[in-house]
Amino acid sequence: MPILSMTGPRAGTLLVQAASSQLKRWLGALTSAPLSETMYRTVFDIRDAGYQGWPFVFAGLLFVGAGFAVRKWKTPPRSWTAGRWRLFQNIFFWFAVVWNVLLVLISVVPFRHLRDALDAGQVEIVEGVVEDFVPMPYTGHAKESFTVHRVPFSYSDYIVTSGFNQTESHGGPVHAGCYVRIAHRGGTILRLEIKEGTCPQSATAPNN
Repeated sequence: MPILSMTGPRAGTLLVQAASSQLKRWLGALTSAPLSETMYRTVFDIRDAGYQGWPFVFAGLLFVGAGFAVRKWKTPPRSWTAGRWRLFQNIFFWFAVVWNVLLVLISVVPFRHLRDALDAGQVEIVEGVVEDFVPMPYTGHAKESFTVHRVPFSYSDYIVTSGFNQTESHGGPVHAGCYVRIAHRGGTILRLEIKEGTCPQSATAPNN
């Protein structure tokens, strides 16, 4: 009978082989996927970095506060008429308010849109070697730029952006020859990952 034929040493051997095969599959599932992810080191993520323009917003609020104080100042300068002083007060105050509102619209709102886009996966992914790398001089006056599979990226420490902008000359992690994986939207880097062991040291040194 079939049942009797599966008893004894042959049945034990088949069971051991089946268990060994299943164990190999489990070990492969446990080790292969995590290893492929740990090959990359995340050096920038817009969700972790947060909004980077707070110093400018704070400066704008100080500007509005100064405008409010000027507006409350009753006595005009000695050589000014009351009407001229009142006009200056209103222009100064409302210019400060409009400037601050525009600052929020062009920086805070785009940041939130980009962060939400990364959360929703509405980004482009490019992966490969950093090519055509042009570092930014330590004193600025130019952007750092490179391409990955002909997709261009450029940024500067001196330009406020919601995305990655740390240049090599200021201690940034991107160098020529790095193997990277970039999540971006419209060329703005929202997440930057570097494959371990592929990124050479900086070829440029800061010059003060």
